[in-house]
Amino acid sequence: LINDDGRNFLRLTHYSYDLITSEPPPPMAAGIYRLYSREYYETARAHLTPQGMMTQWLPIYQMPAQAVDEAIATFIEVFPESLLIVGFGSELILVGGTRPLDLSRLESNFPRTGPVSADLHGIGIKTPAHLGARIMRTGASLRAQYLKAGRISDQHNDLEQLFLTAEQATIIPYLPGEVIDLLQAQAPGLAASTVPIISHLGRLRYRVELFPLYKVVADRRIALANADWTSLTLLVRKAGARQAQGDEVGFLKGLADAVQVAPEQPRLLIVLATALLRQGRLAEAAEYLRVFVRVEPDDALGFFTLGQVYRAQGESRLALDQYETADRLQPDRPGLLNEMAWLRAVASDATTRDPGRAIRLAERAATLTGRGEPDILD
Repeated sequence: LINDDGRNFLRLTHYSYDLITSEPPPPMAAGIYRLYSREYYETARAHLTPQGMMTQWLPIYQMPAQAVDEAIATFIEVFPESLLIVGFGSELILVGGTRPLDLSRLESNFPRTGPVSADLHGIGIKTPAHLGARIMRTGASLRAQYLKAGRISDQHNDLEQLFLTAEQATIIPYLPGEVIDLLQAQAPGLAASTVPIISHLGRLRYRVELFPLYKVVADRRIALANADWTSLTLLVRKAGARQAQGDEVGFLKGLADAVQVAPEQPRLLIVLATALLRQGRLAEAAEYLRVFVRVEPDDALGFFTLGQVYRAQGESRLALDQYETADRLQPDRPGLLNEMAWLRAVASDATTRDPGRAIRLAERAATLTGRGEPDILD
């Protein structure tokens, strides 16, 4: 660990790095523009290994449009091989280097265990596809859109004179089609698991919760590309505000209105169905969940929740079918095993009741939890 001004350190060191990452405040703050300038990026580039990468946080919600345009233009001029990706939530990150980024490494180097894997899981990145789906723009379209903008340099900039107003808010269009083309050309293995996510914007929003979809370039290959995502986002935000105020009725109505605009939104469907299940509105919950499992046939959560609905309706056999599907998709979930054990133990339907199987399921759940969970041990 070296405690120093990063830019000055780079000017003096002889070391080269695989990664240089920069997360300063927005460039309008006094003096901060020097951490977005051409000279800074050139110094960083000179200290990258041949396959090294530079990353730059781009907080567009804190930056007027001119500042965003100049920041992107300066970065991609110095790092000709660039991507714009979505980080945590809707945070944007520029990634660049001097050689084409080897996207196949997203799959081959993806950590399966350890602290890095745990960090990624914490923000919903559980597979290489979850990471590949966060690519928002390629270098080709960034150059086409932004290279005509001005540059930020140590000698001249007017960023301190800019202020963010509603009229200057920046929206960067999402081009899913070009991301698909890039993945299929450079990383076919990764594309096989990522393209189905990118090709359906409802599924994309399920995996990257706040993926910025305010403006999507129309593409016939992309489901829900023509949906009004700005209105959808506002509806969901208003619903969340209602919930925070304790207005459960308003919360559910807001989500239902958003689903009416675009029905195939797995994240909203599962939240809405779970809330309806809590209220005992079982038929409505089941309706939303059937759409969910059709859109997300490989997601255990939908089948598990649908099983909960059927169980509440007294449909033991149907509930068990859903639980078993969920168990095949995501084995060794103690809570699910416990639900299956209870049904096998107490179901009135003789074709479902199987005390011996119930014991085995409960033992499996108890072993997975180190025999320390009372709800399972009982």
